[in-house]
Amino acid sequence: MILLSVIISLLIAAVLWAVARTPVVLVDRHAEELFLHKTEIEKLGQSKQLGMITEEDVKQQTIDLQRRMLRSRHDKNHIARLTDPKEFGILIGVIMLVGSAVYLQYGNPAAADHPAPALLKSPQAQSKYTAARDQLLKQPDDVNAWLVMSAALVEMGETERAAEALQKATEVMPLQVDLWVARGQALVAHAGGIVTPAARLAFDHASTLDPKHPGPRLYLALAWMQAVQPEEALKVLEPLAKDSVPDAPWMPKVRRMINGCKTMLAAGVGKN
Repeated sequence: MILLSVIISLLIAAVLWAVARTPVVLVDRHAEELFLHKTEIEKLGQSKQLGMITEEDVKQQTIDLQRRMLRSRHDKNHIARLTDPKEFGILIGVIMLVGSAVYLQYGNPAAADHPAPALLKSPQAQSKYTAARDQLLKQPDDVNAWLVMSAALVEMGETERAAEALQKATEVMPLQVDLWVARGQALVAHAGGIVTPAARLAFDHASTLDPKHPGPRLYLALAWMQAVQPEEALKVLEPLAKDSVPDAPWMPKVRRMINGCKTMLAAGVGKN
């Protein structure tokens, strides 16, 4: 344990020494934003090819992204420091302290290695899928059956099928807010937890139908966190927490996300 700590400390010291010698570099924030927006537009095209969003959705989202690209040109704060040795050192120190505390409490260097378990399809998920599918054959407008079937598909790892099924469901029942939320969730699951433009569009539809629905607000906050904008995420999470009863099923996640945002801000992450 002591030897491991010494080795880690030496590695961290080497990284800090290299960073300290690196001159402060100025970057064009506008160019970075253009690159990110172009990447999002390319992802929209990929989502369309997979049948996850319609041509109209692509046009609407592309227009929105192009407007953001134009607005970014007027941002006077185009220059930012790429590397700050002091801030980087503080962040590394915080990471080391937190990591060491967690390891001291839960770690066991003498424990044997265990391979990651293989992903197994849940028999319960399969039975839920079958039952929901059979129900939809009898009653195609059963919203709950669509939700159960899509959730079962996601649990089975069939995220693309879940997104495709919910696309069809929202086309037939476009006023059902829960279907739009589930469609966004399926797209997030298919993207490995990333709130993609296609998912954001689905949540936007849901929010238009019901501005107080917790689902779109929660994923909007997640999108801000993934964009390293904890202050914007808190602007969504804190009102959501006030609007929700303390024992609401989504509140534990809201509290964790709020704590995560505050930790990011305390470490200087996301501050201009």
